[in-house]
Amino acid sequence: MDEKFYFLIFIFLVKLNSINGQDEMMQCRYYNHTNGLYSCDLTIYNPYGLNNFTAINGTHLSGKTDALVKYIFRDQIFVTPNIPSIICKQFQNLDYIDFQSSGIKKLDSSSFIDCKKITNIYLYNSQISQIGENTFKNCQNLIYIYLHFNKIRQLDEKSFNGASKVQHLYLNFNPIQNFPKNIFNPLTNLVNLHAYFTNLSVIHSNSFGVHLKLTGLYLHHNQIDAFDERIIDKTTVSIIDMTNNTCANKIINDTTMLRDSMRLAMKTCFLNYENLTMGTTTTISSTASTTTSYIEQTTTTALTLPPGCIGGNTDERVCRIEDEIQDIHEQSTNFTTTINKMQDQIDELLNRPCACR
Repeated sequence: MDEKFYFLIFIFLVKLNSINGQDEMMQCRYYNHTNGLYSCDLTIYNPYGLNNFTAINGTHLSGKTDALVKYIFRDQIFVTPNIPSIICKQFQNLDYIDFQSSGIKKLDSSSFIDCKKITNIYLYNSQISQIGENTFKNCQNLIYIYLHFNKIRQLDEKSFNGASKVQHLYLNFNPIQNFPKNIFNPLTNLVNLHAYFTNLSVIHSNSFGVHLKLTGLYLHHNQIDAFDERIIDKTTVSIIDMTNNTCANKIINDTTMLRDSMRLAMKTCFLNYENLTMGTTTTISSTASTTTSYIEQTTTTALTLPPGCIGGNTDERVCRIEDEIQDIHEQSTNFTTTINKMQDQIDELLNRPCACR
């Protein structure tokens, strides 16, 4: 690493030492973003996950107010395991929350309670393991949720209650083992669900409602060996990416009303689901090589992705987005390691006796 990198680390630690021993704090550095949106870079020191903040400090640019803030990012010092509700309470016209690559560990019903106008939430590459019920209940205009590259193992049945306008949900690269019953029912406008590179093995129809806009289920690189056919009957899904799964190993694209070719390609998956629900012990046939689970991959070696578009997607837009996501993940690996070391520094400082006057 070059001298500039170490200099930045030094500056970070100086700032960190300067706030050690002080109370929790939140402060904005306001500016006009290159996209034209009035924005805030948020500094937060909240190591114990409190949610009793009454205001976010900071000086606005001339002529600007809280009501004009549309975009909020994480700044260099961003120490908090939760998202305090004061953020959307103070900035009630926020469009974007971008706290990617942070130490956030949990989301609950207070996280976005006043985020009625938010459209995009970026929380990928963080430490999130819990998403409680009614987390997005008041997010009436939310369209995109980015939760990939986290540590989510389980979702609450009511996690997405109230988020009826969500169209794109990214849950990929999480050690999720199953989708709870009714989990996606509230997402009546869902278009694309990304849940590849997880630990899914069975897809139940009771996880889905009647989705009349659903186009894509991106489930590649899982261990899926059983799939409930009723999902096709109750949704409009036309693309199912089952590349590198157990019961199927291809991208199935069928836009016809009956989707006969999709049913044929997924036949083994459907039969295995029927056998599973009948309690039989029939050996599940395999048309794909066994894929190492997400947990095994992340604990033993770096994820190895196929070149080009992840999972062989042919849609140029999907290809470009997924390539960008992968690039971000690769570039952030060293940064995340550094942040973890900084967090250790924080813990050490917090455990030292206070040098009070």
